[in-house]
Amino acid sequence: MNKLYILPVLLVFISFSCQAQNQIDCNRAVRSDFYSKKIPEDICLTPGYEFSYLYDYADVNDDGLKDFITEWRKQDIQDGDTLYLSIYEQVDSAKYELAWTFDNLYPIYFQRYELSYVVEDSLLNELQGRYGGKNPLNILEFKKGEILIHLQPGVVDHYFLQYRYDPKAKNWYLEKRIYSEEDYEGNLQERTNEYLWDQKISIDKFDYFDYL
Repeated sequence: MNKLYILPVLLVFISFSCQAQNQIDCNRAVRSDFYSKKIPEDICLTPGYEFSYLYDYADVNDDGLKDFITEWRKQDIQDGDTLYLSIYEQVDSAKYELAWTFDNLYPIYFQRYELSYVVEDSLLNELQGRYGGKNPLNILEFKKGEILIHLQPGVVDHYFLQYRYDPKAKNWYLEKRIYSEEDYEGNLQERTNEYLWDQKISIDKFDYFDYL
């Protein structure tokens, strides 16, 4: 056989072998089988973790392309663990690249947030108690150029945090913070409405314990 013919054949074989190996090594574990076919190709997690929630695609960095946004966590998640959120920028019609990962957009994970739930670790039990018997995250929403966080840290307390993307800094900054109270009929009464864009408070600085 001609040696010049053997070389391309070997290169094609090696290429397919590498692709197959990459697919084997790619961890695409999901908490729900419903997500399996919704994750773009070549997006993988560290072994031992799983995709636990997929948000609707949104142009969250306001570049005209819709991005893939996902929550992920340990497969064997335990009280005190962290929930992560990653944003994958769309770079063309079928390709996404990891752009941001946040470890502060969800409360610390607890199997239950009720005050009657006791965690064996005393420090974790103290932290769990600071949540006041409920998960304070009501809504985490992604829109064109915005990340919106709706907190309900108390029975009647509601905070609405609006973060807007700054393309120069490639980050989101707190533009508006609204505090409302819920009346006996369940209606929200706005108490304060702060414009904070000029203070340049990035979303990386968001901390649940500032609102508990």
